[in-house]
Amino acid sequence: MKKIPTGIVGLDRMLGGGFPENSTIIVAGGPGSGKTILSIQFLMRGILEGEDCIFLSLGETQERIQRNVDTFGWDLDQITFINPVEKTDRREAGPSLTTVLGATSPKPDHVTEADVIINLPSVTRLISASLKSTSRRIAIDSLSTLKMFYGDEVKKRRMLFRLMEFIIDSGCTCILTSETTEDIPSLENYISDGVLKLHTFIESGRKRRAIEIQKMRGTGFDEDMRPLKITNSGIEVYNEELFAEGPGP
Repeated sequence: MKKIPTGIVGLDRMLGGGFPENSTIIVAGGPGSGKTILSIQFLMRGILEGEDCIFLSLGETQERIQRNVDTFGWDLDQITFINPVEKTDRREAGPSLTTVLGATSPKPDHVTEADVIINLPSVTRLISASLKSTSRRIAIDSLSTLKMFYGDEVKKRRMLFRLMEFIIDSGCTCILTSETTEDIPSLENYISDGVLKLHTFIESGRKRRAIEIQKMRGTGFDEDMRPLKITNSGIEVYNEELFAEGPGP
């Protein structure tokens, strides 16, 4: 089985070389846990390999995310950055962000985030239009936003299955971020090929981070929780150290 390097040396060692090629990987964690950073670091490794990479943001703009990753020396212009708010110039049938959040309707002559229809057809159409013969990596940030537009659990399940099928058909390896603060696995954890959980602990006023591979189909992996740090060069995983709860050194 061919492995796709993640761009994080310690994580690659935990995975025995990287993610299985053409797999769907959920990166789950709470706010500020490093999900977006890990996703972009994965794509930037692809750029070094001469691959075309796609980042679909269902929230923040490219300018805002660029400010957040400037410290790491990453240039988002090197990847294909898609944001439905920036791409949309007309409305489509379906629930809008306004409907989901229960807000009042915006003025029709100005396209805002509330005007944008975020559903599976619009997402897959934007990605399909950006796919090239050299496209190998996709990151979708975040799956939780997309799920907001499918209130019914049956519709959510159907959407997730179709999205995973689309990604597999694309031939790419894909990271999908998922907001979670609960120990109960989300539906996408069962459907995807792999699940990474980013943990954040506050102990004695000190923040500590860890990463855990909860699932990875078709390959062996390190099942221990390992320390993680966000440094000036991105995420680093210390695969030779065990993460122990309690006051750090």
